[in-house]
Amino acid sequence: MEAASKVKAVHVKLDPLTHTRFKANLVELNASMQEAFEFFARLVGEGNKSALRMVAQMKRQRIKDALNGTGLKPGLGGMRRGVGELDEETLYDLINEEEADDEDALPAAG
Repeated sequence: MEAASKVKAVHVKLDPLTHTRFKANLVELNASMQEAFEFFARLVGEGNKSALRMVAQMKRQRIKDALNGTGLKPGLGGMRRGVGELDEETLYDLINEEEADDEDALPAAG
């Protein structure tokens, strides 16, 4: 007897503008949000290098956002101040990371 395919349901919260833009682009591509999330999740799960780079980019952006207003900026070498609840190793990597914003940027939609 074949095992029944199980599906894991998840709830995703999106900023309203992000949701609108995401949905609009998917409608133009005749794709659903479910299909897009499933496809991306599968790529990450399979270790797809492009998908994993996007996840790493997301993590760097999250840290940059957390640094905003703290006086810390990427590219300050070993200069480290109170890091609070940020992952110290990741923060150190970010501070020492060469500015590569143009290379890291996602291509414009359209």
